[in-house]
Amino acid sequence: MCDWIINWCSWITAMDWHPVVPSIIGGLIGGGFAFWGGWRAYKYNLKHSEIQKQKKTDGVLQSIRYELEILGQVYKAQAGGLLENQKDQAGEPFNVHFSLTEKYFIVYPSNTDVVGQIDDPDLVKSIIVTYNKANFLIEMFRINNLYLAQQKEIEKMRLMTTDPLVLKQMNIPLQSLRARLVEHKPLLIQVHKDLVTETDNLLAKINAYRKRHPIKAI
Repeated sequence: MCDWIINWCSWITAMDWHPVVPSIIGGLIGGGFAFWGGWRAYKYNLKHSEIQKQKKTDGVLQSIRYELEILGQVYKAQAGGLLENQKDQAGEPFNVHFSLTEKYFIVYPSNTDVVGQIDDPDLVKSIIVTYNKANFLIEMFRINNLYLAQQKEIEKMRLMTTDPLVLKQMNIPLQSLRARLVEHKPLLIQVHKDLVTETDNLLAKINAYRKRHPIKAI
């Protein structure tokens, strides 16, 4: 294309034109080159912006995967594994205090804007549902921990007295707490199972999305 333009320019300049005409043609040619250069720069910047957005999305999805996998391993090694072993023990409470921190999840809460722009509504929904179920499971463990803490406190108080009447009175809240723990356990197990299923589905969707959207070079 450049050779054609050069030949055309040579032909134009070789002709006998009015003195004003060559300057007009030169301005048009210069303007054409400027427009062409500006258009190429615009296309390059647009492609660069799209690739940067794609890289950021891919990085967030990869980080979500790592976060869920690592936390899942830690959870399974602690309360999750113990809860799995008690699924068939009906009528028994889950007598395990699960140590909880204020913040388990970092990636999604810090990148909700990026997740919201992913061009796959099903994947976005799966991410939101999975994290909501995870937070719900944490709250279920908090309730179980609360019942266990109250039970432990009453048992400590029982050791401080030998009065039969007082001991009898203390048995009432103990029995009530045990009943609550027994009722709470199936709910805890169900939320646990829902989260495991949802997490597995989400990880598969992340893998599929990243495979369909490989990072392209500029």
